[in-house]
Amino acid sequence: MNVLQQAIDMIQRQLDFQAEPLPSIDRRTHPSIDSDYTRLRSKLVAEKDLQDKLDEITFSQDLLKGDVYQELKDISESTHAIIGLQQRNIGNLQHRMNASEVARERLKNQWTRGDEAIKSFIGTWFQISKDEVDTCIQPSGHFDYY
Repeated sequence: MNVLQQAIDMIQRQLDFQAEPLPSIDRRTHPSIDSDYTRLRSKLVAEKDLQDKLDEITFSQDLLKGDVYQELKDISESTHAIIGLQQRNIGNLQHRMNASEVARERLKNQWTRGDEAIKSFIGTWFQISKDEVDTCIQPSGHFDYY
């Protein structure tokens, strides 16, 4: 952008230098109006062309800035949406993991209680069986024959 502006300034200086009236030998004779008109016209046409080119470049850059801004805005919105979705997924996974841990702990407690109940049952059954065996076998050594 600055390079183009410098080129415009340089061309304008050249045109200004060319447009300066040449000193006349005869001071009473004025230079022709027609020769100034041609130089002035070419200077104005060059300035107009350069200004149009500068406007076109500026307009293109503004469009690019707008497109880039919109693209960044779209990327930002989609990124925020994806992050929100992932956060919800993480929350759901944490909830499921917690529920799984609670269920595992319950099952562990039930198995522990079941193991204790089985041990108690076996111990009681063994004690009852032992008592029955002891009553069948008398310490005197006499056996009742049936």
